Amino acid sequence: MSEALQNPHNADLLERLPFLGLPDVWLVAGCLFQTVWNLKSGWAPTANIKDYDLPYGLEELYAGLLRPNPACPHLALFQAKAESYCGRWPWLTIRADDLPR
Repeated sequence: MSEALQNPHNADLLERLPFLGLPDVWLVAGCLFQTVWNLKSGWAPTANIKDYDLPYGLEELYAGLLRPNPACPHLALFQAKAESYCGRWPWLTIRADDLPR
């Protein structure tokens, strides 16, 4: 979590979430995992972040593994996003063996 908070936008959002008055609100998605990838790449925490998605899990996050969510049947969207991520963070890996056939 400390890596994600190095992105000042994430820190600002987390500070303001309680003011929404929602009983159970979370900051998730691309703003978290892309910040970690930026830091691992030696870039500014906010570099290249242009979209928001659900994270894949912490172990896979740090390993840079991208695999489709089996509960989300939008394979073309996953592939487009995964290719976009790999274009920005070339050390990421798309797990082709996990793609539905």
